[in-house]
Amino acid sequence: MVLLLRVLKLFMCFSGLIALIIGSLTIILAISMNPWFSLERNALSDLGAIDILNNYVFNMGLMITSIFMLIYSIYLILILNNKIGIVGSSLLLLASIYLFLIGVFPEGTYPHEIISYEFFLLSAIAIMLMGISFLMISKIHGTLSIVLIVIGIVLAIIIPWPSIGALELMAIVIMGLWILVMLHHHIKYMILTKKR
Repeated sequence: MVLLLRVLKLFMCFSGLIALIIGSLTIILAISMNPWFSLERNALSDLGAIDILNNYVFNMGLMITSIFMLIYSIYLILILNNKIGIVGSSLLLLASIYLFLIGVFPEGTYPHEIISYEFFLLSAIAIMLMGISFLMISKIHGTLSIVLIVIGIVLAIIIPWPSIGALELMAIVIMGLWILVMLHHHIKYMILTKKR
């Protein structure tokens, strides 16, 4: 039973990385299947639009990604023992539900645009709050989290992005880097715990 709980905890810990890998592969695969797609004029959601023949690749990929993101957010809720961290993790959980809904309501359906904006907004607020929370646990990881979000916001404002897709891709890269920062913290914590 103890071994099973350890395996489950490890799986939850790495779910963020799994979400990053599946999400990245989904975007790469969907782009490769749609040669008309261009980051100079398209939004990533165009890959899942209702009139696209193979839209299921993008939409199903996002839904699968969201499940792992949800598992990872639950892991963060369990390990963070301060209110700011729990609020941030809960917002990430909510963002993962919005990501699932992006796949359910693809481009061309009424709520898609609102859901997409709210996903990115919730994710940014969640990472910022967790960054503040992590300052109490690990200053380097907390600082890096905050710096990444600030860089993302500054880049979003000052760069004249050629398309929504290019802006979305930058935001996804920021989220991916944050997941790697968090993974470094989790692995470091596990190694330190084992040595005790």
